[in-house]
Amino acid sequence: MKCPVCGCEYFYVKNPDNPYKYYQFTCKDGEAHFSAEVNEDEVPKIIDETQTHCVQCVWQGEYGKLVD
Repeated sequence: MKCPVCGCEYFYVKNPDNPYKYYQFTCKDGEAHFSAEVNEDEVPKIIDETQTHCVQCVWQGEYGKLVD
């Protein structure tokens, strides 16, 4: 999955309880894959409506809007 604006394959979601903490991931086969240093127990549940941000450009939108 890629950013619909720039084609980047890296994204992040913010922690809803701490706006200064975020979790970076890639999206393969429609599923988010976080880096090894991320504790997946802390990551908010990602659904199609989850606000997602591209790490390379200014795109932000719903997780379900990422393109193949």
